[in-house]
Amino acid sequence: MRFNFAIIGGGLTATSMLCHIVKRLQEKAALRRLDPSKIGIQIYEKQDIFGPGFPHSDKYALPFHITNMCASDMGIMKGKPGDFQDWVKINSDKLEKHFSNFCEFSFETQGYRQECNHYPRAIMGEYLKTRFRESVQAAQEAGIAVKLYPSSEVVDLKQQDNRISLTAKDLSSENLFSNDSDRVLLASGHWFEETGQDNYFTSPWPAKKLRRNPACN
Repeated sequence: MRFNFAIIGGGLTATSMLCHIVKRLQEKAALRRLDPSKIGIQIYEKQDIFGPGFPHSDKYALPFHITNMCASDMGIMKGKPGDFQDWVKINSDKLEKHFSNFCEFSFETQGYRQECNHYPRAIMGEYLKTRFRESVQAAQEAGIAVKLYPSSEVVDLKQQDNRISLTAKDLSSENLFSNDSDRVLLASGHWFEETGQDNYFTSPWPAKKLRRNPACN
C-alpha cells in the first residue's frame, strides 16, 4: 500500500519541503531502507504555477519589490544558504533577457561579490520554479509518484481513522474532487480577510492593485 504525503500550497515553503523530502527519500532508497514506489506526493496550488507563490510571482509583485533578505542567505537547500545567489550568477544572462524591464536592478551594478544583494522578488520566483521542477523530476526518476494539482484549492480536511481525507476544488471548473493522504503539510502562506474599507488593503498582493487605486497615485 502506498504512503501518501500531501502538501497544501505551492510557494516557497512547499518548494523547500519538496526539495528536502525528495532528497531524504533518495538517500533512504540508496540505502535500501525504503521502496520509492511505495511513496506518493500530492501538491495542491491555487495558482497555475508552482514555486513562487504570491510574494515572488511576477504576476503579483512589481519590479521594485525586492527580497527582504540577502540573496546569499535565501537558498532553500539544506546546508547551502548561498544556493539562490549562486543560481542567479549562473543564470544571469537568461534572467536579464527574461526580465528586460528590470533595468534599474541590473546584475552588473548589484555585483555578485557583494555580501548582500537584494533582487526583485520575481527573480526569487524563477529560482523557486526551477528548484520545484528539479525536485519533481528527481522524485519521478526515483520512482516516487508525484501528482500536481494546479489551480486547485483544498476546502476541507477530515481525519478518518489513520488517514486524512482532502476535498479540493478545481478553480477553473468549480468542480470538487477528493483524495486521501497519510500526512498533510499546510503551506498555504498568509491568509487575509476581505475588507470594504476605502484606501486600505489587508494584503499587499497583488501589488498591482495599488496602482489601480487613485488615492495611491
